[in-house]
Amino acid sequence: MSKDKPELTGIGIDSEDFMNSAIKFFSGNRSSEVISDIKNGYRTRPMSTICIDDITLWRIAPRINWILTKLKNMNHDISILDAGSWTGAFTNAIYEAGYRHIECLDLSINVCKLGRCYFPHLRFINEDIEVYMPKKKYDVVLLCEILEHLIDPFSTIQSIKKNYLNDNGIILITIPDDKYVVDDFKQGRFEHIYPINKEDLQKTTIEEIEEIRFSEDYNFYCTSISK
Repeated sequence: MSKDKPELTGIGIDSEDFMNSAIKFFSGNRSSEVISDIKNGYRTRPMSTICIDDITLWRIAPRINWILTKLKNMNHDISILDAGSWTGAFTNAIYEAGYRHIECLDLSINVCKLGRCYFPHLRFINEDIEVYMPKKKYDVVLLCEILEHLIDPFSTIQSIKKNYLNDNGIILITIPDDKYVVDDFKQGRFEHIYPINKEDLQKTTIEEIEEIRFSEDYNFYCTSISK
């Protein structure tokens, strides 16, 4: 397998069950069948829809820099979980900055398989962040472009605060703005199922919501949440 790092392909999950259920979910259908199809689509996505992110890309590098800025005053021995880590390129950038006690968690079987191939020094946990109960707690949990993929992102945040964080732990969050998620959906890319606006995110934290501009039309929102 080549270890070249291609730019994001834009290829989404093309399972008919996933696409139909994503459309229903986006329209307000929260039935167990719809949720099951969505979870299964993420879990079993084919290898052909997965790539290794190029972390130098204009829409990825600023978010890594934001995370590293938040970590810079912390000891390099802190424990970090990158939840919804994808194949680990983002995680590896943090590892290479000296934070060696970092782990990846992702629902997709093939994502974890590919990540282990490219980044064998990283530990991958193939689980669902919405239901998984970790065997240990972390000083930092990263939720970078994952909340918009979840069935219930706000309950998940509360679960992470309770079950994942050490006493002085924090969650670091980045999300694309809701306009991007809606426009992405209209263009037939159905993986972002839960648009979250700045005001919704602000309700989860007393910290400031920061903005990273990544195009003329769209922002990323970034914030931290303490336990």
